[in-house]
Amino acid sequence: LLVLVSIATYQIAHLSARVGLVPFGRFATFVMLPMMLMFGLNSLQLTMVCVFANVCFGVATDLLFDYKVGNLCAVSERRIHRAQWLGLIITSLTIGFFLWLLFTNFDLGSAELCAQRGRSRALLIQSTGFNYWVMLCGAMFGMLIKKLKVSPALTLGGILMPNSISIGLVLGGITARLTKQNDSLGTFWSGVFASESLWILVRMLSKLFGL
Repeated sequence: LLVLVSIATYQIAHLSARVGLVPFGRFATFVMLPMMLMFGLNSLQLTMVCVFANVCFGVATDLLFDYKVGNLCAVSERRIHRAQWLGLIITSLTIGFFLWLLFTNFDLGSAELCAQRGRSRALLIQSTGFNYWVMLCGAMFGMLIKKLKVSPALTLGGILMPNSISIGLVLGGITARLTKQNDSLGTFWSGVFASESLWILVRMLSKLFGL
Protein backbone atom coordinates (compact mmCIF):
# COMPACT_ATOMS: atom_id res chain seq x y z
CA LEU A 1 0.00 0.00 0.00
CA LEU A 2 2.76 2.45 0.95
CA VAL A 3 4.70 1.69 -2.24
CA LEU A 4 1.65 2.14 -4.50
CA VAL A 5 0.56 5.34 -2.72
CA SER A 6 4.09 6.78 -2.88
CA ILE A 7 4.35 6.11 -6.64
CA ALA A 8 0.85 7.50 -7.31
CA THR A 9 1.47 10.59 -5.15
CA TYR A 10 4.70 11.37 -6.99
CA GLN A 11 3.00 11.00 -10.37
CA ILE A 12 0.06 13.18 -9.30
CA ALA A 13 2.42 15.90 -8.07
CA HIS A 14 4.36 15.69 -11.35
CA LEU A 15 1.24 15.91 -13.53
CA SER A 16 -0.27 18.66 -11.36
CA ALA A 17 2.87 20.76 -11.72
CA ARG A 18 2.79 20.35 -15.50
CA VAL A 19 -0.91 20.82 -16.32
CA GLY A 20 -2.37 22.40 -13.16
CA LEU A 21 -5.03 19.66 -12.72
CA VAL A 22 -5.19 17.00 -10.00
CA PRO A 23 -6.52 13.63 -11.29
CA PHE A 24 -7.31 12.05 -7.90
CA GLY A 25 -9.85 9.47 -9.03
CA ARG A 26 -7.87 7.48 -11.58
CA PHE A 27 -4.80 7.25 -9.33
CA ALA A 28 -6.91 6.10 -6.39
CA THR A 29 -8.16 3.34 -8.70
CA PHE A 30 -4.56 2.37 -9.54
CA VAL A 31 -3.97 1.88 -5.81
CA MET A 32 -7.28 0.15 -5.05
CA LEU A 33 -7.41 -2.44 -7.82
CA PRO A 34 -4.06 -4.16 -7.06
CA MET A 35 -4.95 -4.23 -3.35
CA MET A 36 -8.35 -5.70 -4.19
CA LEU A 37 -7.06 -8.37 -6.56
CA MET A 38 -3.92 -9.40 -4.65
CA PHE A 39 -5.16 -9.31 -1.06
CA GLY A 40 -8.95 -9.74 -1.34
CA LEU A 41 -9.80 -6.75 0.85
CA ASN A 42 -13.41 -6.27 1.90
CA SER A 43 -15.47 -3.12 1.29
CA LEU A 44 -14.53 -1.45 4.59
CA GLN A 45 -10.81 -2.09 4.07
CA LEU A 46 -11.00 -0.78 0.49
CA THR A 47 -12.77 2.36 1.72
CA MET A 48 -9.97 2.92 4.25
CA VAL A 49 -7.37 2.41 1.50
CA CYS A 50 -9.19 4.90 -0.74
CA VAL A 51 -9.41 7.52 2.04
CA PHE A 52 -5.74 7.06 2.96
CA ALA A 53 -4.61 7.38 -0.66
CA ASN A 54 -6.70 10.48 -1.35
CA VAL A 55 -5.51 12.18 1.84
CA CYS A 56 -1.90 11.61 0.74
CA PHE A 57 -2.68 12.90 -2.77
CA GLY A 58 -4.48 15.96 -1.42
CA VAL A 59 -1.81 16.95 1.08
CA ALA A 60 1.02 16.53 -1.45
CA THR A 61 -0.63 18.57 -4.20
CA ASP A 62 -1.94 21.22 -1.79
CA LEU A 63 1.58 21.73 -0.45
CA LEU A 64 2.92 21.89 -4.01
CA PHE A 65 0.50 24.60 -5.14
CA ASP A 66 0.81 26.57 -1.89
CA TYR A 67 4.59 26.63 -2.09
CA LYS A 68 4.37 27.85 -5.68
CA VAL A 69 1.90 30.60 -4.77
CA GLY A 70 4.08 31.54 -1.79
CA ASN A 71 7.12 31.73 -4.04
CA LEU A 72 5.29 34.03 -6.45
CA CYS A 73 4.07 36.23 -3.57
CA ALA A 74 7.45 36.26 -1.77
CA VAL A 75 6.09 34.38 1.28
CA SER A 76 8.61 32.28 3.16
CA GLU A 77 8.28 28.49 3.05
CA ARG A 78 8.38 28.41 6.86
CA ARG A 79 5.22 30.54 7.12
CA ILE A 80 3.48 28.41 4.50
CA HIS A 81 4.47 25.25 6.35
CA ARG A 82 3.01 26.57 9.62
CA ALA A 83 -0.20 27.58 7.85
CA GLN A 84 -0.45 24.13 6.26
CA TRP A 85 -0.18 22.41 9.65
CA LEU A 86 -2.82 24.76 11.05
CA GLY A 87 -5.13 23.98 8.12
CA LEU A 88 -4.64 20.22 8.53
CA ILE A 89 -5.39 20.35 12.25
CA ILE A 90 -8.52 22.50 11.82
CA THR A 91 -9.77 20.30 8.98
CA SER A 92 -9.19 17.12 11.01
CA LEU A 93 -11.15 18.55 13.94
CA THR A 94 -14.11 19.83 11.91
CA ILE A 95 -14.56 17.59 8.85
CA GLY A 96 -16.46 14.92 10.77
CA PHE A 97 -19.06 17.42 11.96
CA PHE A 98 -19.71 18.76 8.45
CA LEU A 99 -19.93 15.27 6.97
CA TRP A 100 -22.39 14.33 9.72
CA LEU A 101 -24.48 17.40 8.85
CA LEU A 102 -24.52 16.46 5.16
CA PHE A 103 -25.33 12.79 5.59
CA THR A 104 -28.00 13.28 8.26
CA ASN A 105 -29.82 16.02 6.32
CA PHE A 106 -29.41 14.83 2.73
CA ASP A 107 -29.44 11.49 0.93
CA LEU A 108 -26.00 10.83 -0.55
CA GLY A 109 -26.36 10.08 -4.24
CA SER A 110 -29.78 11.73 -4.54
CA ALA A 111 -30.61 14.86 -6.51
CA GLU A 112 -30.07 16.85 -3.29
CA LEU A 113 -26.52 15.55 -2.84
CA CYS A 114 -25.50 14.00 -6.14
CA ALA A 115 -21.81 13.15 -5.52
CA GLN A 116 -21.51 11.03 -8.66
CA ARG A 117 -17.80 10.50 -8.06
CA GLY A 118 -18.57 9.08 -4.64
CA ARG A 119 -21.15 6.76 -6.18
CA SER A 120 -18.75 5.57 -8.87
CA ARG A 121 -16.11 4.91 -6.20
CA ALA A 122 -18.67 3.02 -4.11
CA LEU A 123 -19.61 0.95 -7.17
CA LEU A 124 -15.97 -0.03 -7.66
CA ILE A 125 -15.46 -0.83 -3.97
CA GLN A 126 -18.51 -3.07 -3.88
CA SER A 127 -17.38 -4.96 -6.99
CA THR A 128 -15.06 -7.34 -5.14
CA GLY A 129 -15.86 -10.06 -7.68
CA PHE A 130 -15.59 -9.49 -11.44
CA ASN A 131 -17.39 -11.10 -14.36
CA TYR A 132 -14.68 -10.91 -17.00
CA TRP A 133 -17.14 -11.19 -19.92
CA VAL A 134 -19.02 -8.18 -18.60
CA MET A 135 -15.70 -6.34 -18.15
CA LEU A 136 -14.77 -7.19 -21.75
CA CYS A 137 -18.10 -5.81 -23.00
CA GLY A 138 -17.56 -2.68 -20.91
CA ALA A 139 -14.05 -2.23 -22.32
CA MET A 140 -15.34 -2.58 -25.89
CA PHE A 141 -18.13 -0.06 -25.21
CA GLY A 142 -15.57 2.32 -23.68
CA MET A 143 -13.36 2.00 -26.76
CA LEU A 144 -16.38 2.64 -29.00
CA ILE A 145 -17.46 5.85 -27.27
CA LYS A 146 -13.84 7.00 -27.15
CA LYS A 147 -13.65 6.53 -30.93
CA LEU A 148 -16.76 8.71 -31.11
CA LYS A 149 -14.83 11.31 -29.05
CA VAL A 150 -17.06 10.88 -26.00
CA SER A 151 -15.36 10.73 -22.60
CA PRO A 152 -15.94 7.31 -20.92
CA ALA A 153 -15.51 8.92 -17.47
CA LEU A 154 -18.16 11.54 -18.24
CA THR A 155 -20.45 8.82 -19.61
CA LEU A 156 -20.17 6.87 -16.35
CA GLY A 157 -20.79 10.05 -14.38
CA GLY A 158 -23.91 10.71 -16.43
CA ILE A 159 -25.21 7.18 -15.78
CA LEU A 160 -24.73 7.59 -12.03
CA MET A 161 -26.27 11.08 -11.84
CA PRO A 162 -29.97 11.57 -11.05
CA ASN A 163 -32.10 12.17 -14.14
CA SER A 164 -32.94 15.72 -13.08
CA ILE A 165 -29.26 16.70 -13.18
CA SER A 166 -28.40 14.69 -16.32
CA ILE A 167 -31.27 16.23 -18.30
CA GLY A 168 -30.20 19.74 -17.27
CA LEU A 169 -26.61 19.09 -18.32
CA VAL A 170 -27.69 17.61 -21.67
CA LEU A 171 -29.93 20.59 -22.39
CA GLY A 172 -27.13 22.97 -21.39
CA GLY A 173 -24.67 21.19 -23.68
CA ILE A 174 -27.09 21.27 -26.62
CA THR A 175 -27.77 24.97 -26.02
CA ALA A 176 -24.04 25.71 -25.94
CA ARG A 177 -23.59 23.89 -29.26
CA LEU A 178 -26.42 25.78 -30.93
CA THR A 179 -25.44 29.23 -29.70
CA LYS A 180 -22.40 31.39 -30.23
CA GLN A 181 -19.72 30.77 -27.62
CA ASN A 182 -19.41 33.63 -25.16
CA ASP A 183 -16.59 33.39 -22.65
CA SER A 184 -18.04 36.24 -20.60
CA LEU A 185 -20.81 33.88 -19.42
CA GLY A 186 -18.23 31.79 -17.53
CA THR A 187 -18.28 34.20 -14.61
CA PHE A 188 -22.09 34.14 -14.54
CA TRP A 189 -22.29 30.33 -14.37
CA SER A 190 -19.57 30.24 -11.71
CA GLY A 191 -21.86 32.43 -9.64
CA VAL A 192 -24.76 30.05 -10.32
CA PHE A 193 -22.77 27.07 -9.03
CA ALA A 194 -21.57 29.03 -6.00
CA SER A 195 -25.11 30.09 -5.13
CA GLU A 196 -26.27 26.47 -5.43
CA SER A 197 -23.61 25.43 -2.90
CA LEU A 198 -24.70 28.21 -0.55
CA TRP A 199 -28.33 27.15 -0.95
CA ILE A 200 -27.42 23.57 0.07
CA LEU A 201 -25.76 25.00 3.20
CA VAL A 202 -28.86 27.09 4.00
CA ARG A 203 -31.17 24.08 3.56
CA MET A 204 -28.91 21.92 5.70
CA LEU A 205 -28.91 24.44 8.54
CA SER A 206 -32.69 24.93 8.20
CA LYS A 207 -33.27 21.19 8.59
CA LEU A 208 -30.84 21.02 11.49
CA PHE A 209 -32.69 23.73 13.45
CA GLY A 210 -36.15 22.61 12.35
CA LEU A 211 -36.99 25.77 10.39
